[in-house]
Amino acid sequence: MPQEDLQLSNFLSLQFSYLRSLTIDACPIHKKEEAMSFWTRHPTLETIAIFTREKYTRWFVDPLPQVFLPNLRHFKAHFREVRALAQILPQLRSLAVCNSINAQVPYLLRSIVDGGLPKLKSLYIRQTASSSTRNVNIEGALWYEAQDGTFHDGREGSIKRQGQASKRDFLKEYVHSIVRGVPNIEELCFISLPSLTDLIGMSSDFSGLKNLKRMYIEVAAAYEDEVRDKILANASLVLAQQSGLASLESVTNFTPEFPFSVAKIQRDRDGYPDEVVMDRGGGMEIGNEDVAFLYADPDMRCCVE
Repeated sequence: MPQEDLQLSNFLSLQFSYLRSLTIDACPIHKKEEAMSFWTRHPTLETIAIFTREKYTRWFVDPLPQVFLPNLRHFKAHFREVRALAQILPQLRSLAVCNSINAQVPYLLRSIVDGGLPKLKSLYIRQTASSSTRNVNIEGALWYEAQDGTFHDGREGSIKRQGQASKRDFLKEYVHSIVRGVPNIEELCFISLPSLTDLIGMSSDFSGLKNLKRMYIEVAAAYEDEVRDKILANASLVLAQQSGLASLESVTNFTPEFPFSVAKIQRDRDGYPDEVVMDRGGGMEIGNEDVAFLYADPDMRCCVE
C-alpha cells in the first residue's frame, strides 16, 4: 500500500467526538468504504470542504444511509460529490459547487432534488461551458428547462440537437432554473462570467430572488483597476434598478488581488437604487462566520481546477 494511502487510512480510522468542521485538500481517496465509515462516525460535522484535482475521486457513495450527516449545513466540493449528497442537500444553508459543466447545477436543483433548496442562503457556482461530444455521457451536461417549467434532456434526439444543447448560454438560459431552485438565497456567486453586459441583460430574471443581498462575480475581461471599478459600479446600479431586488446591497468582483472591488448600492428614501459607492471587501459570508480573515476568501480556494 502506498505511504499516502496508509496515512489516509490511519486518519479515517480515527474518532473525533466533537468534530464540527473538516477540510480535505488534494487528498485522493481510494477506499470509499473507509470514507463512508468516517462520515457515519461523525454526525456532528456542520461544515465539509473537499478540494481535489483527482478526476475520479469519490468521497461519498450513493445511495446514502437513511441517517447521514444530520448536522451538515455548509458544503463545498466538486459537482460529483454534491450530486452524491443530493438526498441531504435540502438541509444546507450554504453550498459551493465546483467544476460543474454546463447546466449541471440547475439540473441538480430542479430535476434531482425534489422541491429545490428553499433553506439555502448561499450558493457558489463555478461552471465550465463545454460543447464536447463527450457531454452526452455526462449527467446533466445537456439538460435544460424551458421557461414554462418543462425539463428536457439534450442527450435525446439527433447529434445536431445534442450540439445545440451543448451551446446553450449558461447565464441567459439557466438563471430562471437557479431562481426557481433556490428562491430564498441571500448571496449568489457566478464564477467566470463573460462580461457585465451579460449580467445586466439578465436583470429581470433575478427578480425572483427577493432575499438576495450580495452578488459575487468573476468577470473574465481584463481592465485597469480604475476602469474595472467604474464598469462594475455602473453595471451594479443598472442591475439593482432593473431587477427590482429591494434587498440587494452589493456586487463584488472576485479578482486575483484582494481585498476585492465591492459596489455598494445606495438607495433614496423610497428605497430606489440611485447611487453606488465603491469599496473593498472580502468573500462570501454565510458559512464563513468563523473565518478570521474573509479576505483570505475560502470560496475562491474551493474551486481550484
